[in-house]
Amino acid sequence: MGKTPVEENFITRIVLGLVVIFAMIIMGGAVGDIMSSINEYAVWLGFTIGAIFVFVIFTAVYYNYSRSYMGFSTD
Repeated sequence: MGKTPVEENFITRIVLGLVVIFAMIIMGGAVGDIMSSINEYAVWLGFTIGAIFVFVIFTAVYYNYSRSYMGFSTD
């Protein structure tokens, strides 16, 4: 099975990984900030929920990209 152009290039893998991690931090911080009025543990819960949300969305988008690149139908 072949690789996508993102997976073949070391630099693009690193950049994409850092962008996803940065997005997880930003979204987690935003959700944690919203939940900060509840208590200090809600901040961590909000951060975790926000980060997982970004990861799940990225996983779905990248999975569809990978399948479309390999010639599989995304339907």
